Amino acid sequence: MTFLEEAREQSEQIKQTFLTRLDQLFADIQIWVTEEGCHTEQNDIEITEKIIGNYVAPSLSILTPQQQKLVDIIPTGAFVIVADGVVKISGQMDQQILAYLRPNE
Repeated sequence: MTFLEEAREQSEQIKQTFLTRLDQLFADIQIWVTEEGCHTEQNDIEITEKIIGNYVAPSLSILTPQQQKLVDIIPTGAFVIVADGVVKISGQMDQQILAYLRPNE
């Protein structure tokens, strides 16, 4: 079985794992920013991936106490080379990519 065939068979499980990890990441971020006096705003976005197709995932914005947006955290996909999911973190000053790397198996 090829990698793509195997991925297609497991696509729903891979998507659900990615969404669960996003929920955990966003919950952690919400705790961190609240401790600093900021807050978050969560929205839904649509992601399109070749293997999974279209699906809805959460995105997160971090806001100052004055409601000014500091950062957007936007998931880009579950299927990524050498990672099990990626989010893009972007603000006015810079942009970074955060990848979920699986432990050595």
